[in-house]
Amino acid sequence: MRLIHAVRDLAAETGTRMETVALFTDVDRTATFVREADLSYDLGPAAARPYLDLKVLERALLETGADAAWVGWGFVAEDPAFAELCERIGVTFVGPSPTPCASSATRSARS
Repeated sequence: MRLIHAVRDLAAETGTRMETVALFTDVDRTATFVREADLSYDLGPAAARPYLDLKVLERALLETGADAAWVGWGFVAEDPAFAELCERIGVTFVGPSPTPCASSATRSARS
């Protein structure tokens, strides 16, 4: 919900049209974030663990026309493969670097 509110505030502030997309499973169908998002995309049954299936997530991003992806939950938020997927399909990934350890090591080596 914080992201949905932030996008709405930014859109109002800049006068830019921005929409949010909620990806959800059957158990989240009536959740507040699904109702409040501008668009919603049903990933299927939670039992199938679609949040962890990069092919399902790729299809959702492409079919919704997403420009950016923010993942606020679980393993996908920390999975470098998801960040790399976003880069490959031209979606801005908002989250940690896919290689945080390498970034830290590089900075330390330069110091």
